Amino acid sequence: MSRFTLRAYRPADRAAVLRLQADTLFLGAPLPFPVEGLDGLLAAMSDYYLEREPEHAWVAEDDLGRVAGYLLLTIHPARESAHRLAQLRPLLARLALRWRRLDAFSRLFWRLRARDVWEVIRHPEPELPAVVHWNMLPAARLATAQQIQYLAANACLEAGIPAYGGGLTVEERHRQTAWRLIGGEPLAEGPNHTLSVLAGRPIFRVTVRIDAADMLARTAWRPATATQPAQPPPGA
Repeated sequence: MSRFTLRAYRPADRAAVLRLQADTLFLGAPLPFPVEGLDGLLAAMSDYYLEREPEHAWVAEDDLGRVAGYLLLTIHPARESAHRLAQLRPLLARLALRWRRLDAFSRLFWRLRARDVWEVIRHPEPELPAVVHWNMLPAARLATAQQIQYLAANACLEAGIPAYGGGLTVEERHRQTAWRLIGGEPLAEGPNHTLSVLAGRPIFRVTVRIDAADMLARTAWRPATATQPAQPPPGA
């Protein structure tokens, strides 16, 4: 069985991070059809973290050095939002000019994304002092769970930030339980129209807040030091 370890992000990892995003975008799998402009969307969702706060970015590797996931954190959510919008504007302008030439699947995807954006405008998500975005291949999720929570919580506390959070994409049957698995507090939820239509069943986004000090106290894993190896979680 492979072991998975989170290490600091390096610029050479960018392509692997974006590829992993694309490969898991549709509930852990690639989208069922190609979408024009998707690469630009994924870059807009990730580049701030990778370029402006690389000290708060990590990738998960298996024993062979293959990227199996990533953890991205921003302690400046407003800056990340502004950077993302600045990247999206020219992308959306190009798509608008090409709209009639886009294939039917691409038009469907972007119409659904517009509906999701409108949902957020109508019902704004609660502001968080720090935002995390993580994604792991199924085989790496359990092995990296405590590493993820330690790194995120520790980075926030070092910056004087008491809490962090983000959005979980969950099926309807997990709406009331998914946030408990990571020790968070649900702040808001809403439908993910894009994934719901493509999956043919209700999919929701739940915004979760996590107390950094509480999470750090409950996390057994600690990173390696010069004299002490990394401490595995209980039962590892």
